[in-house]
Amino acid sequence: MQSLCTIPTDVLSLVLSYLNACDLVRLMLTCHAMYTSISNDKQLWAWCARRELTGYQRRLIPHRILKAFQDASGLDVQSWVRHALSLDKNYASCAFAAHRICSEATYAVTWMRLIRGRWCLVASSNLNESRLTLWDLSSVSDGLHPCARIFLPGPIMDGQVDDASNTIRVAVTIGSSDTYVQILSVGQVDGRPKINALRDIPGFAHTLLLRGSLVGVASMNGDDAFPLLIEWTTGKIATLRPVSIAEGPDYHFLNKHLPCYAITSWKEYVVLVLAEEIQVYERPNFASFQQSRCATLISVHPLDFIQRHYVTSWVAEAHFADFGTWDQSIFGLNQTFHSPPLHIFIRDNSGRIHLYGLTCSTDGIPTLTLSGLPCDQPKESVRCKFVDQIIVGSNGSKILLRHSAVSPVCQMSIADIQTTILPREYLVGDSESSVIQNHRYIPVDRLAQLQFWSCTDFDDARGIFVTGNSRGDLCVGRFVEGHILSAISIVDSLPAVEGLPMEQNCVEMKLPVYYEYASVVAQGQLPSPLFQAVTQSWGLVDGQPFTVPGWSSDWHRFQNIRRWIVPHLRWGGADIHFSYCGNDSYFNGDEAITTILRHTYNIVGEVHPILYCKDYHDSVIFRVGQRYYLYYWQRDDDEDNNKHALNVYAFTQTPQRSIESLKTEDFRIFRELQPYYSEPNIVSSGQELQINIYDEILHDAVFLGEEDGDMKWTVINGRIIMQGVRRVRLPGRTWTVNY
Repeated sequence: MQSLCTIPTDVLSLVLSYLNACDLVRLMLTCHAMYTSISNDKQLWAWCARRELTGYQRRLIPHRILKAFQDASGLDVQSWVRHALSLDKNYASCAFAAHRICSEATYAVTWMRLIRGRWCLVASSNLNESRLTLWDLSSVSDGLHPCARIFLPGPIMDGQVDDASNTIRVAVTIGSSDTYVQILSVGQVDGRPKINALRDIPGFAHTLLLRGSLVGVASMNGDDAFPLLIEWTTGKIATLRPVSIAEGPDYHFLNKHLPCYAITSWKEYVVLVLAEEIQVYERPNFASFQQSRCATLISVHPLDFIQRHYVTSWVAEAHFADFGTWDQSIFGLNQTFHSPPLHIFIRDNSGRIHLYGLTCSTDGIPTLTLSGLPCDQPKESVRCKFVDQIIVGSNGSKILLRHSAVSPVCQMSIADIQTTILPREYLVGDSESSVIQNHRYIPVDRLAQLQFWSCTDFDDARGIFVTGNSRGDLCVGRFVEGHILSAISIVDSLPAVEGLPMEQNCVEMKLPVYYEYASVVAQGQLPSPLFQAVTQSWGLVDGQPFTVPGWSSDWHRFQNIRRWIVPHLRWGGADIHFSYCGNDSYFNGDEAITTILRHTYNIVGEVHPILYCKDYHDSVIFRVGQRYYLYYWQRDDDEDNNKHALNVYAFTQTPQRSIESLKTEDFRIFRELQPYYSEPNIVSSGQELQINIYDEILHDAVFLGEEDGDMKWTVINGRIIMQGVRRVRLPGRTWTVNY
């Protein structure tokens, strides 16, 4: 008697091609013969993928680590299809499994990055130890476990990863007393994961790009005037500036400083996102020059959400998504789509999301065009008032958003990215619909507590994300079960490691001298070694004396010196010495100047005071590199004695030519930085406020009982869970908090 199992294979394949994936799976379960026949039919599953998976769902397959189609089996292609369908379903329902893989309260997690959806680099440190750990997150190799670790002389402040198939390289900023960038190699030797050293680049800091031999940074020797590109293999440098090096000092007097938030290498260009505009440079040809030069500026694109004359909005965070060449040959389509736009995701200072596409016309003279793309904003709720971080998935199909508000906990949401890289017949819905759409909140109760200066990375094609925080929590979230994507259908192992082995044992920390004496300074003392070490670099660039009647550089008499001796804190907001604002909208006058400059103005260069006003020590002239500023505080006695008006003025001419104005305290010739910049940054102040509220509630719950509110707390799996309503008293404010 004839049955499906006995008919010719080609006929069976034709019959099965009329079934959808769900029906195929059901039929596979009827008998072993049918299971074997369907599972091994590679062309059947390729046909199923072409027919059933939308273009959007195809992007949920991790193309970069798949086997070549000609080498894949039917089981491999089947697992790709099942993975895409399962992941799409779980993304829609926000269903994921969370695992806490580490909890070390004394180590702050400062940076992390997923690699190939299986490995995760995690930087954690405290005042005594800094380490970079490679975790294996695969479920098939002894569970989640650390597999390689190196030690460093300072905390890792930031980093970039370049995964080029046969090499994996990492560029990190080491926050030692003299910051530097270190290039590392991640790989394996005889199957054992390793992290090796490739090159140290002294004097540079704040990595923004790593692509091949190019490293992009924000500062050099403490000067963040312009971002730079370094060819790390040769040490050659190109400055990304709109004027020549000789014109640099005068440029600062005539133009405002625009901090750089992101850099990428795209086609033959280098693209920068600055505070108010996007700049595009020609990629430098390092082979054609000796040591240092300027890159050629091609075009400038102002951002349309920023008003030119009175800036009330500016860039606070930026990310690129370069989808490159999207190859569908793995489905037997034998077609490739080229030249998609470079997508630029921006979060402004108020928490709104903006999306742009940069295209390059190749008809005749290349023309670069920046276009705004429609983008839905997350819906606000009582507990989630603004977005303070965006995490774009590595495959560009999803985006995670962290939300904060006046609450002891943060929230997180996920949204779809409907890009234009696919041909029209594969697009879902109206092509004019929002590119970022369908925001929905995901549960955060099993994740690292996001209010504690958290960092997150997200591989949307493998359905995995990791979160860590300043209190040592490290968690993994999975939107799809690991076994669905067959381990033999992908290539996620590490390549051969490059470079030289690094120290496997703890090394001595080399932090700025301030950290040695910080506790003494907090008690009102100023040790002589700290004073000498800090003030020796204060003054003009060339070290020449600069005198102005009524102003002084006698730092022994400077009453506010404790606010100026604090370096840029190596752990940022997670630093134990961090104090940013007395309230959510104004400063109290006690914060470290470097903290305000970094978190309010995004000035990441080193700050060097020059003079202070003898009669009013809240007026200080300082420089960052060759940029000169006047810092002026004014106590608002009419409203609140703890409220200070902050004014920062940029010099519009040389210090020598400004002497007369400084003598008369006529600041009209100076360029005031935008008034709205003088308020505490919404993210930094919000994070600090959340931590203070959380710790105040916890303190009261543990030591003072549960009076003054309806509050209950429990400890579940090492996490403090609080429920109810409570009045929280912080200095100067009283809050009623729901949690």
